[in-house]
Amino acid sequence: MGLPIGYENPHFCRLKAGKGAIDLHAEREPHRVGDNWFLHFEVADLDAVVRGLKARGVSVGAIRAEDFGRVCSLQDPEGNEIGLEESPRKRR
Repeated sequence: MGLPIGYENPHFCRLKAGKGAIDLHAEREPHRVGDNWFLHFEVADLDAVVRGLKARGVSVGAIRAEDFGRVCSLQDPEGNEIGLEESPRKRR
């Protein structure tokens, strides 16, 4: 795709995309090899995004703190997991 790599390890790759990024995970469970995929979006205000999704009837998992920021996930209508992340540097 011609996007520069911002970070990578054997399970994860972050591609720089203008002011945003595209995160690619090799597996749904961290550090467990599988044949599935995981879509992940970085957001500036995770609380606001979750409130907006819930207001539209979307079931969203609990927000949890990780070393790299705050995260939560939801499923699309086909059951595929979608992750949301708020980096510490993006928090207000």
